[in-house]
Amino acid sequence: MPADARTALEHQFDRLLAENKFALVRLAGGYTNSSSDRDDLLQNIALSIWQALPGFRGECSERTFVFRIAHNRAITYLARNRSRGQHRENQAGTSDSPSPRLSLARRQVFWNLARPYAQPYHDNSSRRHRI
Repeated sequence: MPADARTALEHQFDRLLAENKFALVRLAGGYTNSSSDRDDLLQNIALSIWQALPGFRGECSERTFVFRIAHNRAITYLARNRSRGQHRENQAGTSDSPSPRLSLARRQVFWNLARPYAQPYHDNSSRRHRI
């Protein structure tokens, strides 16, 4: 990659993170239980954005691009850490998980966010209608 292109990519990356910083922190905080987990997730999101940025084709807004990556990375992070957390819990015999009420509230929020994605998506745009 030429130096000019890399510099332009770095500026675009910095601008995207600056413009979406607070929303990304809020999104990451919704998927994690602690500030250290939130920071880890934010780092994963930033890395994923950096890796995907050269492939951005402009078919959607930059904000949509950033949040698709962030949402997908958060779901993956949540799934991986949930299985690790259960493994640690089984080894230790104790749980440092939140109260059952808080846990239920978080699950309800998660499923309310995930519900639209759980429904099968039917794309009718590929069908050609003749007049």
